[in-house]
Amino acid sequence: MLMFLKTIISKTGKMKFIYYLIFMIIAYFIYYLQPYILTMIIDRITRRQSITSLVLLLFIIMMIIPGIKILSNYFLQSVRKYSKEILWKNLEESGYFYLINHKIGNIQSYINEVSFTGRKLLQESLPEMVKALVMIVAYTLILVKSDLILGVIYIFTISSYLILSAKLSLSSRKNIGTSLKKTADVNEYWLDFYNNKDTIFSIKSQDIEYEIFKQKLDDEYKIYFDLQKKINRATLFQQGYIVTMAIGIIFIAMEKMTASVSLSTILILIYSIINLTNFGSKYLEIFELLDRMKAGLRKLNYPLKKTKDKKIEFLNDIDRIEFDHLSFKYPNNTKYILNDLSINLPKKKLIAITGANGKGKSTLLKILSGLLPIQDGSIKIPSDLNEIMYLDQDSSIFNRSVIENINYPKQKADLEQIEQLFRKFKLKINILTDKRTVGEMKKSLSGGEQQKILILRMIVQKPKLVLLDEVTSNLDTESSKIFYKLLRKYLSDTTVIAVIHKQNELVYFDEVLNLDSLI
Repeated sequence: MLMFLKTIISKTGKMKFIYYLIFMIIAYFIYYLQPYILTMIIDRITRRQSITSLVLLLFIIMMIIPGIKILSNYFLQSVRKYSKEILWKNLEESGYFYLINHKIGNIQSYINEVSFTGRKLLQESLPEMVKALVMIVAYTLILVKSDLILGVIYIFTISSYLILSAKLSLSSRKNIGTSLKKTADVNEYWLDFYNNKDTIFSIKSQDIEYEIFKQKLDDEYKIYFDLQKKINRATLFQQGYIVTMAIGIIFIAMEKMTASVSLSTILILIYSIINLTNFGSKYLEIFELLDRMKAGLRKLNYPLKKTKDKKIEFLNDIDRIEFDHLSFKYPNNTKYILNDLSINLPKKKLIAITGANGKGKSTLLKILSGLLPIQDGSIKIPSDLNEIMYLDQDSSIFNRSVIENINYPKQKADLEQIEQLFRKFKLKINILTDKRTVGEMKKSLSGGEQQKILILRMIVQKPKLVLLDEVTSNLDTESSKIFYKLLRKYLSDTTVIAVIHKQNELVYFDEVLNLDSLI
């Protein structure tokens, strides 16, 4: 967590952050001169003297706080930007394996939560703590100079109040984690409800789900009610303590009213008490924000614990793809889905992989594509097959125009060739004039048409090694025939390895590898 905050400050600029802190300290010090200015204004009014300059000075002092907020906006937006940038980079480095084991809705929530808590800490909590610290130091110096005994009593009162606030806040903090878990339960239920909406609405079990959701809300209500009740009690006790002590100090100051203990001294005491009454809740809020940030970072796998995964080797002196004693199992699974697999696959061939469900066909392709790590064994690939494209039945197209999707990532496609391919695949989209994003034309694009766009991207980009996992599942028989003809025509120099379930499609392949006989 500290590393995360340090990285944000580093990206924002350490010196800029230091200048911001220095400016804030000076600005708050000036801001707390208000009691002196007010005393002088009252004194001049009683003497019927001009107060124009003092009123102007008071106006400037009162405008300092909005000025700090304007300056803090720079850091606020920097935190918004860099927190998400840092987490995005960490997410990328966590890899495909992390993404398939976490729901995207949860990931978005965690990133937004961490970004929000970071902004809240720098925008509100940090200034509040600096403000309290500056006020205490400034007023302590003034009061000690005014009257030593009064200053010592003030230091004792403020110190004891801060210690009391800290202890009460920390006792409430223990319940914050439980409260956050209840909120997480409610949020997870929303996602669970949405993912199972087909089942819920088809069997009309909305009433059952409502009762489940209602119970979760009741649990969340109870835990937050109890937490807030404890916080309110603690706040009431703190308030009573500081007010009682303050009244005592003010009476002492009134008794000592001399040239040294003036009206401004009394105002300082009252002013500091008013400004410290919310210290306990602000202190607790910091720990709540830190706990929320820590929980979010943990869920986002930050900081990333890097492991030395075995890498796929690209070698010049081989002419086949070599799997040597390859083994793989998924986390929390004791059984290997691939166990000591050793095979060789030729280049520039159409190779079909078949086998029963659960034999590791898709897993094999994902390891070969680099999506899943090599756990045991090794994979060696000819160096001229270093451009790899993986495509499965669930692959999505970007929410961009069709031409941008097909051009991805090289952006060098021949428009005439693309139009020709569109006609062969019977796609009725004018790629030159239709600038709509896929999201805008979603209703007009069927699953099969989206799959065709992905297939055309592969044909246009001409990767050296193509890995296909049931890509024809959304295509009709005629479109499947066209697809294999396009493969033969446009990717004759490409090595194609495809997981196939439709037995009638095996005629299009040069070789068939049945994992049932190997594993």
